[in-house]
Amino acid sequence: MIRDKEYKILSALITKLLESPAHPGEIHECPICGGHLHLTFDIYWRGNRKLVGIQGWCEECDLAIAVDSANLPSWLIENEVLL
Repeated sequence: MIRDKEYKILSALITKLLESPAHPGEIHECPICGGHLHLTFDIYWRGNRKLVGIQGWCEECDLAIAVDSANLPSWLIENEVLL
């Protein structure tokens, strides 16, 4: 389980990446330990709301985080495949 301090640090990084003008990629430097932080971004529906789900995990410090956001980044919407 992520402690409050680590959650806030990872949450701030995710917010920054969601605001970037281009897709930020999957692998980043973990702000906690400096290791490899893997992130995935997915669009999904919850009821009638379209959300982006962000999942992240670090190989080295074994932290994991999952966050939902209603602020869909333009780079994710542009790459969305409609089924």
